[in-house]
Amino acid sequence: MVVEKLRQVKNSEQGAEKIISMAEQKAKSILENAYRKGEEQASLILHQAHRKAEEIAVQEEKEAQKSITAIREQAEKQKKSVRSKANENHDRAVAFIMERITRLNGRR
Repeated sequence: MVVEKLRQVKNSEQGAEKIISMAEQKAKSILENAYRKGEEQASLILHQAHRKAEEIAVQEEKEAQKSITAIREQAEKQKKSVRSKANENHDRAVAFIMERITRLNGRR
């Protein structure tokens, strides 16, 4: 009877050791899977972030080009306006000088 009880205890201990070993293996597998999935998600998120950053950079480049074009057009209009006024002033200056020369020549 005692021998039988010792055998039962020994069998119970062996069964418990198998259960513990299986639980450890399962926990290790769960941790490995969780780590792998975490790495995959981190990689995916990083890829998405890079793609979004590229999209933003392209959009900003387009906006910058629009601004540059608008500024260029405005500068061109201002340049034409200044050139037109300069030509007007030039023509008036030439007319003024010609008038002065004519008057001076007429008084001689």
